[in-house]
Amino acid sequence: MLATNQLKVVTVVQAATSDSDGHDSSDGSDSGSLSQDAPTTESWSSLESKEIMKPSLLTHIYGPIYARGATIQRLPHPQEEFDAIVNAIGVPLVFKLHTLTQIARLIDCRHALLLRRPPGWGLDLFASMVSAAFDRDYNPPDDPFQILLEQESLTSRPWDRRLHGFFVLDLDFRRLPGKDDFQTELHAYLEKECRELISHYGLNKVIGLPSVKKGKPEEFISLLAFAFKSVSRNPLLVIIRSFDEPTIYYPDGHEVLNPFLNRLEYQLKDHVLGSLLLLSTWDDGSVYSCIGRPPLSLIRRRKPGLQPLDLPCTLDLTHTPAFQTAVGITRAEADALDNAFSHREPRERTRMIHMLDGYSNPSIFADIFPQTHQCPPDSLEGGDCWEGEVNPLAELDRSQEYEGTYAAQLVMKVFALKYGLPSEHGSLGF
Repeated sequence: MLATNQLKVVTVVQAATSDSDGHDSSDGSDSGSLSQDAPTTESWSSLESKEIMKPSLLTHIYGPIYARGATIQRLPHPQEEFDAIVNAIGVPLVFKLHTLTQIARLIDCRHALLLRRPPGWGLDLFASMVSAAFDRDYNPPDDPFQILLEQESLTSRPWDRRLHGFFVLDLDFRRLPGKDDFQTELHAYLEKECRELISHYGLNKVIGLPSVKKGKPEEFISLLAFAFKSVSRNPLLVIIRSFDEPTIYYPDGHEVLNPFLNRLEYQLKDHVLGSLLLLSTWDDGSVYSCIGRPPLSLIRRRKPGLQPLDLPCTLDLTHTPAFQTAVGITRAEADALDNAFSHREPRERTRMIHMLDGYSNPSIFADIFPQTHQCPPDSLEGGDCWEGEVNPLAELDRSQEYEGTYAAQLVMKVFALKYGLPSEHGSLGF
């Protein structure tokens, strides 16, 4: 997210220096040099110096591929997120219209939404795309979604009142220092992030954030949501990346995190929060076994290494057919990227989709059997959270459930090999 007083228009300096907030490499984007089979022909600095010396419009290149400027010049950096990509000249964006539309249909369903993918698939980019789409902080004259969603009706469902309709608190539990107990660090982290968000929206002279007693960290978020409601009708969307990582690295992680998330679930039911999105690259026993899994096969579930969190009011979208292509690159998207790079002379004449097949099979995460997709699974008619409501997943479009995906990191490595591009995504030696 950019500050309210910052225009999202690319200048030379912004284009040459734009980067993401720099998360850890737990999304699988380990940096490193290319293998001996893929020597680079151009340096990062020489490519970035070609970024045009004036603002340029976001342009439709081919299929789902968009870029600012007329041609693709370089690959995204490993930790470059949505805002940085659409504001840099010549960096391709694989736009996930289908996925974003499904999120728009669920964003105010009053249940937390959970999605898991392995490291390297691109979960951080997904998070940043969702954040940018629903954040009320945007620059109307240069809003990329006016171009990305130009074929969609923004005045009818699911986009009416949803596009840029939320305050967004984007948290990442990988940023916790890990030096103290989780209770103490969560309290300090939430206080800092909530106060900074008020300042980010330019509201620090209008609203404040009261102090919160130890042991009640969720009150920072509820107080923030109430404060925003006092000045605007826009609800609060909370995104938590690596939401379950504290259960791995803190002795008190599970006992503190589970009730914290349960209280956020009930804040959703009580209309205090607008929406809650939980993201993780941790394998709950059903994720890694989907790597290379063909369509229509069973998911080989295994017992997770740690006690799972009990989130009875959360929809787990990990294996929901409508979100099969939400994260990662499909064969069609890889082929479109190949066409978008067609102005460059390739070092390999083989089509990208065939090169990818030499390194990995596409992966299917969608479950072929009907599931309630709750944590833990239960009848939609049972429990206080459900109250006999209609399954909110029923109206989703599952037309892409058999389209396999590749890890985004792998796709970038193979593109670097084919076109002799510099890459920070590591070598194909894995």
